[in-house]
Amino acid sequence: MVRPVAMDDENPRWPRWLSQGKKVAQLIDEGIAGSGDYAETEVGLKDVGLASRTARRFESLYRFLLRVYPAMLQRRKVLAGSTAVMELMKLHEHSAKLADKVVADVLAGTLTHDKVRAQRERVMPSTGDTARKFGTAKRIADFEHMAVAQIRRKPELLGLAKEGRVELPLPRKPLFPDLLFKQGDCTIAVEIKAAGPRRDSYIVGSYMARLAQLLQRYDRAILVLPGGCEELAQATVKLQQEWGPADISIVCLSGPKPRAFDVRTTELHGDTRR
Repeated sequence: MVRPVAMDDENPRWPRWLSQGKKVAQLIDEGIAGSGDYAETEVGLKDVGLASRTARRFESLYRFLLRVYPAMLQRRKVLAGSTAVMELMKLHEHSAKLADKVVADVLAGTLTHDKVRAQRERVMPSTGDTARKFGTAKRIADFEHMAVAQIRRKPELLGLAKEGRVELPLPRKPLFPDLLFKQGDCTIAVEIKAAGPRRDSYIVGSYMARLAQLLQRYDRAILVLPGGCEELAQATVKLQQEWGPADISIVCLSGPKPRAFDVRTTELHGDTRR
């Protein structure tokens, strides 16, 4: 039996989590556009009543549906839980064609997250090494944990000075990055994402928005991606350069020599890909 999702009181066509994701996206976009500062954005997120990672997850799912299936949001009543839409988003990364076939059933709540995951796992072997390396939540968590540990021990991996100080922000703080690096009067935000190599516009746009958001509060922002994501990193940097100057850099943790643009590639010891 499918467990019903809690619907939003103000918009009964949407589940509460989706309306919260829209609210978070609006708060962030307003802050980036300059209509509100970082402190106001953070207060607004606290009013939503979500932990930082939950808020960002709901936001990313809302943005995914808005960019890829906007008509569905307007025409259909959404009865899906956030976990089912998360699996749909992952399926879309591996097979957009298959995701298009099942999206109606997912949003109607008749195709549960475990069934969507089963379909994703069936198509994963044909997508190459990235699916094998980062196909499970555990491996994603392993990469993020390993990256944090390595950067704290050796900030030079990101081109940062040894004399600086790496800090972990307080947990459950809305909008805070994964790491902060303080070097004299300069504070650098470090965001870690166990991404795949796809360069869909909504993925590149979400990274740009996150980096711009971090620059509202910090002097510099660094996005850390796994090895194999150089093309995604270059696409993000290129779009940022076209949009306007910004003190950002993107580092891919892997073994090859450094690549072009602001994409620096270095080795992550204890690689979780084996």
